[in-house]
Amino acid sequence: MKFLFLDEFKKDFPEDPEKRKFYGVIGVCIDEKFYRNFKENFYKELKEIGWSLKKEYKGRFLFSQKSNKSVEIEKRINFTEKIIKEGASNKKSRMKIII
Repeated sequence: MKFLFLDEFKKDFPEDPEKRKFYGVIGVCIDEKFYRNFKENFYKELKEIGWSLKKEYKGRFLFSQKSNKSVEIEKRINFTEKIIKEGASNKKSRMKIII
């Protein structure tokens, strides 16, 4: 069995109102035999950067401290890069990311 996670995203450009809004959909597909290990590692990595598991980690918060002021933006970027590289870095990857 495969798990498929879908989420929509929107990027506004408040600094330049002439720019158009950007909308997209991201999908992550992962085989069930790798899911548990991926999920456990994901939560472990979140704890290591100091992210409270009571707060949702969303892509729109990656470059903003709006949701969690205690975690530096650089740590968020490094966390996201690490998780993506670990799961989807080669032909035998454990998950596929589609944007």
